Amino acid sequence: SNIVYGFYLFFPEILNRLPTIYNTKDIAFKFGFLVIMPLRIFGQIPRSMGIFREPGVFSIFLVFALYFELLERETISIFRILVLLIALFLTYSTTGYIVIILIMTVLPFNGADSRRLKRKRNIITFAFFSIVILLLHYTDLLSKNGFIFGKFMQGSATYVSTGARIASVAANLDIFLRHQLFGAGSYGLDAEFYDVSIKYVSLLTTKNNTNTFLINFAAHGLIYGATLTFLWYQFFKSTNGSIISILLFVSFIALFSGEAMVNNVFFYIIAFYGAERCRIYDCACVTVGDNFPKFATV
Repeated sequence: SNIVYGFYLFFPEILNRLPTIYNTKDIAFKFGFLVIMPLRIFGQIPRSMGIFREPGVFSIFLVFALYFELLERETISIFRILVLLIALFLTYSTTGYIVIILIMTVLPFNGADSRRLKRKRNIITFAFFSIVILLLHYTDLLSKNGFIFGKFMQGSATYVSTGARIASVAANLDIFLRHQLFGAGSYGLDAEFYDVSIKYVSLLTTKNNTNTFLINFAAHGLIYGATLTFLWYQFFKSTNGSIISILLFVSFIALFSGEAMVNNVFFYIIAFYGAERCRIYDCACVTVGDNFPKFATV
């Protein structure tokens, strides 16, 4: 993705030789086998999107990859982390930026088994926040009116994105409160969502329901939604301290509030890993160091 993005900026004639594909909304993309790039740029700058339908989805997988590299592995590859951070930066995903900042904030406080690992984590954290400070000082990319966070400003060209996410919270909660035990069902949620959401965001122009966790509550009810949420928390709780676990859990809920991932198996894989980790740690049969190779190879 990083290489193709570089071609996109500096050698676009190379990408012109790639085949063109179209999504369900008839938007054209150049197809590079492991990466796609839109022919039309929506916004001020092009955004990397990997093989996914939009940059926000790509950023979810990149943030998880960084989480595993930084907080789960017993060795750290600076090269892999650098590649992943560059890819995440090129998505220009607001939630992706927020969550990686939170991960980097808790990184020095997460227990490390070796002094070398702790030292590497501290170096990465220092380098990361040094770059953030430089971006804040010399560019407007991270300013409140910039490309990343300007969407929070009402009246901005990208505020519709924020409006859709606000509507996803309000409408899903509204529907859930009226169908608490078993939910409205997938079809019922789709039928009700837009009419309910415009009560909260009157200028809403999209029917996209983007809050993955709340979709599960609204569509399938309290038992199903609470079970998935509990298992997700167990996934983070098992290998981190209590405060760090809560911060990571909340940050990843925020990450999944911007994209609908209910049809993506990855969301449920994490829940099942949470169930497995809960079983393992409740039995106290292995340590974190023993468990990680098993987790990594399942």
